Amino acid sequence: MAKARITGGVFAPIVTPFDADEQVDLSAFRAIVEYLAASGITGLLVTGTTSEAYTLDLDDRRKLYEAAIRQANGRLQILAGAGAVTTREAERFTALAADCGCDAACILTPWFQTPSPLGLERYLGDIADHVKGRIPLLFYHNPARTGLNWPTEHIAELANKFSGAYIGIKESSQSTDRVAAVRKLVRPEFLIYSGNAHMQPVFAPAGANGTIDPLVNALPAEALRAAGGDQGMVKTYGAIAATLAKSTNLIATLKRLMVSLGLPAGRARRPHDAVDPAQYDALAAAVAATGRMTAARGDGTSESHAATSGKLPPVHVITPEVLDEGLRRPPAKASHVTLYRAVEDGFGYNHHAAITVFGGRYFAAWSAGRMNEDNPGQIVQFATSGDGVTWSAPQPVMPTPEGKNRWTNAGFWARGGELYLLATRCTRARYVEGELVPGRCWEDLATDAFQWQGGAWRHVGLALDGFYANESPRLAPGRSDGAWLWPGVDAQHSAVMAIGGRDGIGDWRKVILAPRSDGWKLSEPSWFRTGCRAIRTLMRDDGGSRRLFVSDSRDGGEHWTSPLPTDLPDAQSKFHALAVNDGIAQRVALVCNPTADDTRRRLLAVVLSPDGLTFNRAVTLQHDPSARARLGGMHKAGGFQYPNATVAAGRLWVVYSANKEDIQLSSVLLSELA
Repeated sequence: MAKARITGGVFAPIVTPFDADEQVDLSAFRAIVEYLAASGITGLLVTGTTSEAYTLDLDDRRKLYEAAIRQANGRLQILAGAGAVTTREAERFTALAADCGCDAACILTPWFQTPSPLGLERYLGDIADHVKGRIPLLFYHNPARTGLNWPTEHIAELANKFSGAYIGIKESSQSTDRVAAVRKLVRPEFLIYSGNAHMQPVFAPAGANGTIDPLVNALPAEALRAAGGDQGMVKTYGAIAATLAKSTNLIATLKRLMVSLGLPAGRARRPHDAVDPAQYDALAAAVAATGRMTAARGDGTSESHAATSGKLPPVHVITPEVLDEGLRRPPAKASHVTLYRAVEDGFGYNHHAAITVFGGRYFAAWSAGRMNEDNPGQIVQFATSGDGVTWSAPQPVMPTPEGKNRWTNAGFWARGGELYLLATRCTRARYVEGELVPGRCWEDLATDAFQWQGGAWRHVGLALDGFYANESPRLAPGRSDGAWLWPGVDAQHSAVMAIGGRDGIGDWRKVILAPRSDGWKLSEPSWFRTGCRAIRTLMRDDGGSRRLFVSDSRDGGEHWTSPLPTDLPDAQSKFHALAVNDGIAQRVALVCNPTADDTRRRLLAVVLSPDGLTFNRAVTLQHDPSARARLGGMHKAGGFQYPNATVAAGRLWVVYSANKEDIQLSSVLLSELA
């Protein structure tokens, strides 16, 4: 038999997502595989105990093996759980794993009826004979599940007897003494996987090569840190693992945790889907120490409620009947174009779209990732058009980054007769990998500039360090120095306004709009000028108020009033403000998701104001109550999201993502907004 590829390390016994009909959801499964592969863990155990293998038939298993191998694309070692109650069934499972190309198969000892030592020897030997060296095998000892307390001497005896077939063991007894005893009795290259990730610093000296830990499904980055000996994470991860272990239904509770983190894990198959609310709450509280529970961005329900937002009287900015009456009307007579349709084997996640017109040509750009939001490897794509209707095929702005790097589109900037594309980069995002430093949402955060030259984008350098841009810079009104205002957030996720840009692409300083705290969770600011010559910034509230907040400046953005909630509803989503001039009057347009109910982002509208103080007209652009993602993905939400807009050729052009998958463009005559 060829030398085994598996080497030890940190493995996730991956969960199996099921759809509403309890069928295997392969798209969701591939999204979880992508999430785990991007984290840097070593491999997966597919169709193991945590995969609910006891509910999976041969066809389910084939689909899962093929999907895991295809999505991992060499980045992960793929083990297959192939044990069964009978030898005949285990032989079929193991042969299937070999046929599909799995790297090894874990053979769990039979359960329900405990085999005798001779029966177990025959079971393991017959499986090895059946596959005839086509796949490396591992013993799998899990006394809590099978009722068999397998003597270490017998393990060593069979490891030596079947040395040509069995290359290791998954030892799930959580005993360092057992690991040490097995290690003394087997050949040096025999692999031992044992213990939770946070116990690896203890198990490794006893002889363990790695860990296969259910919690890795939800917290792979934390698992790697704990397994590597980070003492702070050993303590934090250990507390989480201990809490999960107390769950009456561990797999269902783990899946519930994953869903709360934005992962499409679904529910366990009935009747094993029940979750004790108190046990889940205890688990969520333990996970909060990683920063994840206050940062996960699922379907608009992530952050805990802001302590202050519900106690402050709202600032009146919208005529009460505007939304009820305006949004009941049929959608505006808009034209709709799809710039990019997500595909499973290409860019399945597309978001953060922006649009501009420069030199008589339309430009659009957006973030593009394989499956999940802001995972490593994400890039920016762009397309161009001569008329806003027929668009070029998308092209990458930059090559796919290596390691943990990722890019997020930050919009266009026309400055000094040149066009720039701005893109934010980081090596870690709290809502994807958890916090490395408490309170810090991104690591190595910066926004760079790319200049349009000769039909391509050329990287020209750093624009602003420690800055996550929300939209493009715009010239600041009421200033004599020619400065620009550039809204975004800093590494701590505080809402900020960058001022500068006059003397170069890197000429910026930051002013805090709203510091991040337990009471204030304001983000993604967008600004406009009011009729009374103030600069008004609106901000999304991640604290759960479902209202936009407002802050004003009367000195060109240098100083801002304390943010206050408005009476303008918001689906807890990004929006875009801009001036609209139809030749008769100039108004402020807010392209947003103005809903505080379960519609969430499935309604996209333009809300208009004659003076920036009171919005008195609403026009629907898109509305689909059943909108949902076609493909699996982390943090995917149904609806029309994160719009960006410009005015050209007598029309309002709005680009946005549909379900964080497709990039769409809607345009409407300005007369429709009058």
